Amino acid sequence: MLNIQPGNQSAQNFHRILTLVHGGPKWPRKSTRKTAHYVVTTNGNQRLADLCARELERIYRGYANAFKFKGDEQKRKFNVRVFATKEGFMQYSAQTTGKALGFALGYYASSYKELVLWHNPNEDQLVNTLYHEGFHQFLDYFISNAPTWFNEGLAQYFETAEWKGRQAVLGKPDRNKLGYLQRTLQMNRSVPLKKLLRLSHQQFMDQRPGALAGSTMANVHYVESWSFIHFLIDYNKGQYRKVIRKFYLALKAGKNPDQAFEEVFGKASFLRIEKVWKGYVSAL
Repeated sequence: MLNIQPGNQSAQNFHRILTLVHGGPKWPRKSTRKTAHYVVTTNGNQRLADLCARELERIYRGYANAFKFKGDEQKRKFNVRVFATKEGFMQYSAQTTGKALGFALGYYASSYKELVLWHNPNEDQLVNTLYHEGFHQFLDYFISNAPTWFNEGLAQYFETAEWKGRQAVLGKPDRNKLGYLQRTLQMNRSVPLKKLLRLSHQQFMDQRPGALAGSTMANVHYVESWSFIHFLIDYNKGQYRKVIRKFYLALKAGKNPDQAFEEVFGKASFLRIEKVWKGYVSAL
């Protein structure tokens, strides 16, 4: 039991949030689906719980195949909470993160190890959100310090997954993101790749004093990260795909992002990489 000193407001708040996350919101009804890797709970109907669990379990195979680890490395199930309404989602996110997140379709809270989203009636968007935020949850289990370009780039890569039977078809370009990036490149407003790969989380999200939420630079960082991951995985039939694995293993071995960067990219010619990457993006 936590021994919280009277007057320690921050500890009391943290304990309150932990109690809420552990016990869950007070829903009058609850549907649950447990699978090999997930526990999905919702105050929606059983179909919603089943849909989310099925899609998460499908994309989990895609994550696992990409990183080529043995399936028995995961020792606990991932917790997923799906709200039937956006209002309930916003109330819960405000209580647990301090932000109502009215703009968000879902999020992964690394502090509490839970994936939270709401029942978007557009189920294609719902599934894309599961694939994207689910990757953050997956990666956080194995690596707690992944740099944002790597985490967000891969999450975007997986979010557009399609299926041929049990086989995930990955890498379908998001035409809105691609068009935005191509225009950014044409106007010479892109961020040099070497700089992008060294950004802190705060720099990536453009959390400068006075910077607007969803700022232009944050948008550029997101689409460049997605495109660079796409380039590493798919360029010239996977010529650079092993770089993803090497970077992941360096982080998993305990190296910090700067050390992993030096190990994997330290001897690379970024002038050449940037030229080839820009040509790849322009041709997508």
